[in-house]
Amino acid sequence: MTMLKLLTCVCVLGLALGAANAREVPVTIIHTTDLAGHILPNENARGTKLGGLLACASVIERFRQRTENTLLVDCGNLVVGSLESRVTNGRIVMDAINSLGYDAWVPGLHDWDRGMSAFDEFYQRSKIPMLGANISVKPGRPNKWTKIQPHIIKEVDGVRVAIVGLTAPTVPLWHHPAQLGDMLFLNSVDALHAALPAVRLQNPDITILIANQGLLPFDDQGNQIREIMRLFPEFDVVLGGQTGQIISERILNGRIYSQAGSRGHAVGRVDLVYDTVTRNIIRSNAQIMEISEQEEALEGLQSHLEDQVKMARTQAKKQIGVVDKRMDGWIPTAGQTPLQRLLTRAMAENVNAEAAFHAMMTKSPLYEGPVVYQDLWRIVPYDSAVCVLSLNVEQLDVILEENAAYMKKPEFMGVHGLAYDLDVKAPLGQRISNIRMANGAAIHPKKLIKVAFDSLLLSSAGGTYPQLRKISEQPTARLTTGKHSVREALALFFRKNSPIKAAMYE
Repeated sequence: MTMLKLLTCVCVLGLALGAANAREVPVTIIHTTDLAGHILPNENARGTKLGGLLACASVIERFRQRTENTLLVDCGNLVVGSLESRVTNGRIVMDAINSLGYDAWVPGLHDWDRGMSAFDEFYQRSKIPMLGANISVKPGRPNKWTKIQPHIIKEVDGVRVAIVGLTAPTVPLWHHPAQLGDMLFLNSVDALHAALPAVRLQNPDITILIANQGLLPFDDQGNQIREIMRLFPEFDVVLGGQTGQIISERILNGRIYSQAGSRGHAVGRVDLVYDTVTRNIIRSNAQIMEISEQEEALEGLQSHLEDQVKMARTQAKKQIGVVDKRMDGWIPTAGQTPLQRLLTRAMAENVNAEAAFHAMMTKSPLYEGPVVYQDLWRIVPYDSAVCVLSLNVEQLDVILEENAAYMKKPEFMGVHGLAYDLDVKAPLGQRISNIRMANGAAIHPKKLIKVAFDSLLLSSAGGTYPQLRKISEQPTARLTTGKHSVREALALFFRKNSPIKAAMYE
């Protein structure tokens, strides 16, 4: 045999062996996001009760049974925000995701809402890898959260899948420093530049980013998806959250972005086919399965959580008081609403403050008749504490001027215990005058007034109230945190003063 014929035979044999070993491997990523602790059905925008993780779990299991090679991830805001999570201290959520066998989850913006001690409980109970390439610790401080890694590698039918995680970089704008302890939160792009070299060294076949950030028309400080997908072409798929949107499939820079809504009203899946010879994804598709009213809870998971579900449902139905007339939350045409007046009075009495500020941020009213514990989650959507500042009239003026910019918007804070004149036609910074106590008494310039605030607002509510945050961090403001959340303060007020006569707050 000539040398040419021998080489030809070797090449043909090599190609034949390569073809024999070549495979198209399907890989499916199932994703949830912004569950906010909702295990049970909850109201959607149309007022229909559906969803929750128990119902999502049924969809997830169907996907798993009908699909080869699945991974299951969550993009954050997982634990905090529901009654069932609150009454079980988050245990019901962590037990659920452990039981479902999630492959990874990212702590989200609101998973720190109850403070670091509560977050540490979630951290300890999680048997699922937690990811956060932009979560770090203060220089010189020990890292107590070593289970939070920038990425993990999962092998799926011989295909190596890297999953990288990012939380919202704006966590500090929603929480006061005391709530975050020694944790630091880094810019997403900077964190990825630091983390991705280690990912590349592990030579993954597929790379996925799961982020507690949403896709906006233009990136902002807390949502950097567009910049990330422009700068880091190694991400084959980006899965997001935080903004509550349902985005089945958006192609950015040739790659898939998908987002699965909120509160367990949808489950997403991304189907990929990987060619082991070309080492490329040769087919991809993303879809969102919205949860219907008819979707039943996954029986095995429901049984596993039965005692905790029963506890939550019992608590939800407990009556805390009565309202003799409907009380509205945020109204676009109003400055201060009846429900704001009720909430601010409840907060002030809870911490023995002379005044209180609170923004509704929801249109949900209290309806005439019995008020049960579950109603509080409609009108106070965030887990925030009642805090107290000691403020002089000059500082009150700065806060009220900042607040005036939000007149007729959900962010506008109602006030109890104080009165002031507001000229909406005046330039910003010159709209407030004649600040006084509610009874008309003048306030001496050197007098310090004890004022109650929602802890979320004190942190700036994502940059909404930067002047309020700046003032709260001054030593002279003497920031203290009360024993109760805003919801608990309202519940205590109802028990003490029911029936509530709505006319008193109009």
